[in-house]
Amino acid sequence: MVSPFNIPISKSHMDEMRQFITAILTLTHLPSYPGITEVDSPIVGFDFYLTDTGPKLIEINTNPAALLLGFLLDAYHNHQGNPAVMTQLKQAFKSIMDAKAASLIVILDETPLLQHTYFEFMWFKSLFEQWGYDCLILTPEELTLSNESCLMSPDGREVHVIYNRYCDFLLEEARSSHLNAAYTAGTVQLLPSPAHYRLLSDKLRLIDWSNPDFLSQFSLSPSDVACIQRVIPPVFWVSTDRVDYAWEHRKSLFFKPAHGYGSRGVYRGKSISRPAFERLIKQPTIAQPFFVAPTYSTQYEGQDLTFKYDVRVYVVNGEIVLSSARLFIGQVTNLQTPLGGFASTTTLLA
Repeated sequence: MVSPFNIPISKSHMDEMRQFITAILTLTHLPSYPGITEVDSPIVGFDFYLTDTGPKLIEINTNPAALLLGFLLDAYHNHQGNPAVMTQLKQAFKSIMDAKAASLIVILDETPLLQHTYFEFMWFKSLFEQWGYDCLILTPEELTLSNESCLMSPDGREVHVIYNRYCDFLLEEARSSHLNAAYTAGTVQLLPSPAHYRLLSDKLRLIDWSNPDFLSQFSLSPSDVACIQRVIPPVFWVSTDRVDYAWEHRKSLFFKPAHGYGSRGVYRGKSISRPAFERLIKQPTIAQPFFVAPTYSTQYEGQDLTFKYDVRVYVVNGEIVLSSARLFIGQVTNLQTPLGGFASTTTLLA
């Protein structure tokens, strides 16, 4: 889970990631953009591979893990940490709690005690309590729905704000029906909400953002449009008329379920079998260009070590506050590699 290393990032890569994130947030908040009018998720994570041709977006997470862990690692390696993390975090949650006149916040997850990052749930609970709120860590089944479409905690209190780490993003599962009823009725604020997931994390968005005709509809600067297109090379939906093309070009592609998360259900085209490909395309699936993960080599206790890694940039309350790396060996980030996991980063001066 936690790596002892500090990963250097070039200034040019960090500047490109910053411009890209700012451009995407600007785009999705334009009045003409088809999006949301409700509260944004207070924490968003942008995941990148760093390549010879610049950063390439992997995905955007509206409920990313390990922000607080990244803050502590940053403080450990840099002897101070970025104060903007806690300042923005407190402001974001306080504004939401005040708007809902809420004194109780629920951290929701499918199986919190089984999560690798359960310790972070406890840290958030401690923070919320330091800020003057009650906090419960619950599963969906522990919430009930009142006759007024209000969610109730096990101890009988109304729940109006949920920090949502539960991965049924669109509330489509049967076990989420009461959550969806309360959300639809407007009695609870989910952070992130299904609408905010669709705005940023739905992988079908990558198809739009990598399409210059789509971007030309909006008042973005030419520099921002060029940046978005550099960071998101063409992505396409593996629809009926693109199946043969996707199979023919599979070795240069990476396939992902449109509404999946993490590494679940993803395939590198080079190694996918035809039966697996046929199963995959029965659900909404996107195809992205395949990029080789960057590597970090070091010595540790006399051993020569080389890891692959990606970079996660955290945005809190609309402000970029922190970056972390995730070190791994294998095909995808797995949080199981000895001396791998989350690591701090340092931006080089040149």
